[in-house]
Amino acid sequence: MSADEKSVGKGHNYLTLIYDLDGATVEHITDIWDPYLASIREHVPAAAAKLVFDRYHPMTHMVKIVDSVRKQEHWEMKNEGNDILTETKCLWLYSRENVPERRRRMFSALRKMRLRTARAWAMKHVEAWYGWAICSRLKPGKAVARMY
Repeated sequence: MSADEKSVGKGHNYLTLIYDLDGATVEHITDIWDPYLASIREHVPAAAAKLVFDRYHPMTHMVKIVDSVRKQEHWEMKNEGNDILTETKCLWLYSRENVPERRRRMFSALRKMRLRTARAWAMKHVEAWYGWAICSRLKPGKAVARMY
């Protein structure tokens, strides 16, 4: 079995399709996210043991978490007179391999600092991110990990 999301029409309207890969058939169509998960659990026997998510969904959530953590930390640091995170939003959205060459040295230095933002960013790049997210002491990271 496989599941995928497809955009329908204009805007942010999505459908989730459940496929039987062996039979090359669509078995079920439903809405996204909570209904998506509920549908799989309802229609797939022993779904918890079979359910696999593509990278898109956890990474979408993790990018939002990184930005949320960055905003909070930036606000706190700025109130203390430290503007180290000013104009760094886009840097934290890159994957490791896509950081622009001209910004790599600065970004590397930021990542080595004891920043919550750097921990949140690194969390999305660890293959075993679930365990790290659960143990991270970052509430948004734990929340995403518990979705899966």
